[in-house]
Amino acid sequence: MIYLDTSILAPFYWTEALSESVAALFQQNEMLVISELSDVELVSALSRRVRMQEIDRADAVTIVDRFQNHVSIGFYNRLTVTSQHYQIAKSWMQKFDTPLRTLDALHLAIAYQGSIPLITADLGLAKSAERLNVNVQLLQP
Repeated sequence: MIYLDTSILAPFYWTEALSESVAALFQQNEMLVISELSDVELVSALSRRVRMQEIDRADAVTIVDRFQNHVSIGFYNRLTVTSQHYQIAKSWMQKFDTPLRTLDALHLAIAYQGSIPLITADLGLAKSAERLNVNVQLLQP
């Protein structure tokens, strides 16, 4: 079982440097865990790519549909964000010693609270996870 942040989901749905590594990771793991945050972050990343004219709107809609289909068929085990996750994230950010952003802190809290290893391609998030004793694996090309 592994928890995926959006930096890992994105290369699964469009071609990036990590796409092959992510595909291999998905094949090696039986239970892929995401949270409700992934829906918002994936659409946000697509919206940015559409605005920057890196992808057209129709392709973005197709990617969102594919992701939603994967969610609906149980390709991912999807966790709900709870008030406990918000409290954990807040307590970490209140230490004022990590560069954690809100959604990254919530991803960490979800992985931590569920004792699920976090897989990320975000070096800053991985460093924060290590500092907070969250089991993390940094995936790089």
